[in-house]
Amino acid sequence: MQLALSLDPRSSKPLQSQLFESIRQLILSGQLKVGTAVPATRALSEQLHVSRNTVLLAYERLIAEGYLETRPTVGTFVSTSLPEGALFLTGKNVSSYELERQATRQPVLFSGRCQAVVNPNRHKLAID
Repeated sequence: MQLALSLDPRSSKPLQSQLFESIRQLILSGQLKVGTAVPATRALSEQLHVSRNTVLLAYERLIAEGYLETRPTVGTFVSTSLPEGALFLTGKNVSSYELERQATRQPVLFSGRCQAVVNPNRHKLAID
């Protein structure tokens, strides 16, 4: 599978960031559907004529942010549950600034009460 991507090596933005944003845009616009396999890192690096590390770093960020998921020994796929911020994106021509702003996760506030962890054997000496 080949992705319709192009990177600008003359841009001030790093290639891995360009790749991250391009793939994220494909996912958010619906061009890459949930559960779709993405190309292997070696294949995509050859297609784009970039280092495999560039693709690895972009994929790692997409995985960390919840856009991609890995299945051991099978491959990497578009996540079945996209990040919460992605649910509010509308329209196909969303600027990268708007994507960054809307895809940022809000901090989760702790609600509940703390519980003490008690180890009754903590102060006992080990006797052989």
